[in-house]
Amino acid sequence: MIKPLSLKNGSKIALIAPASGFNRDKFVKGIALWEKEFGLIFTHREDIFETEDYLAGSDERRVNELNEAFSSDAIDGIFLVRGGYGSSRLMPKIDWEALKKKPKVVCGFSDATILLNQITSQTEVVTFHGLMPATEAGNSPNEKEIEFFKHCLFSGSPMGFVASSSYFALVEGEAEGAIVGGNLCLLASTLGTSYEINLKNKILFIEDVNEAPYRIDRTLTQLNHAGKLSECLGIICGSFNERDQTFTREREDEYFRAVMRGLEGIKIPVLAGFPAGHGSIQGTFPIGVQVRLTSKSTDSSVEFLESGVL
Repeated sequence: MIKPLSLKNGSKIALIAPASGFNRDKFVKGIALWEKEFGLIFTHREDIFETEDYLAGSDERRVNELNEAFSSDAIDGIFLVRGGYGSSRLMPKIDWEALKKKPKVVCGFSDATILLNQITSQTEVVTFHGLMPATEAGNSPNEKEIEFFKHCLFSGSPMGFVASSSYFALVEGEAEGAIVGGNLCLLASTLGTSYEINLKNKILFIEDVNEAPYRIDRTLTQLNHAGKLSECLGIICGSFNERDQTFTREREDEYFRAVMRGLEGIKIPVLAGFPAGHGSIQGTFPIGVQVRLTSKSTDSSVEFLESGVL
């Protein structure tokens, strides 16, 4: 994999909106906080605030913004301001080679799932599943989220073991491979397209939000019937809830059962409780690097064996 240079105090970041429009007040608040907390310098196009129904402006505006950021020599990283929907519409017009020639940090999650995984597939550049500034978490990141973000993007050392008090072994076992994935529904939406997610010999990370357990079952069943899950070496589950939603153990167990129904017949280790997704901890981590998954009833862990940046 090709690793971008790590960020540092004074790094210049291009903000892009390839998906849905966003709340301008949250945008302003997030940028001010991130400048102070992370020492970054942000830039954006004036037309980033345009909207077109549920999108952040036209497809042309959004893909031009993305391609300009990919090819720019003046910036060190690219952050998506929020998710929503729309990144998949841009796929045919994205200049993948521009980023491969000038690798830089690309960070976001949710709708960014398709973009992040396609970058790693098309260019072999490591990407980052993590915080976005114009969101609730981006406006008020907790201590753990700040720690994840800084270690992942500002340090050349591997993240190592990712601690979580919520780990729960759904299927016991161990596996090692490159981590890919993100939002479950978006991963399934790539099936049958030129941008279908490659899961062969990979560790798959999944998360989702505002989806009933039966929909999690249905989406995993779709991936399963398509033969994708049998290609995986292991699966890591993040959160399936909103940031401000309190989950009971009974509700969590309902999701665990839904996951297991969707994975029927798949004989690989499956671990729940990884601190990333739309939930209470939106941890930042690299896509495309080697991880070791240990799913056991007594001792579960996720260990990142290499860094995402140089």
